[in-house]
Amino acid sequence: MTEPPEAAKRAIAAGFMLVQPDRTGLLESTRLAEAGLLRPQIARTFPLEGAAEAHHLARTSAGTPGKIVLTVT
Repeated sequence: MTEPPEAAKRAIAAGFMLVQPDRTGLLESTRLAEAGLLRPQIARTFPLEGAAEAHHLARTSAGTPGKIVLTVT
């Protein structure tokens, strides 16, 4: 796999994967996250009330790395 340019410049191993959600995969993702071995890339967080703005950002920022997260409190 080819490293993204920014990761290569910083000598960071980076990658991605696409999977079909299933119990085994979700449990393994949980284990990796709890062990500190999986760090999701988050572009920006919004409160639930900011869902419209988050949706607009998601639709207009193609190529922006990371996920857009809605927080519910």
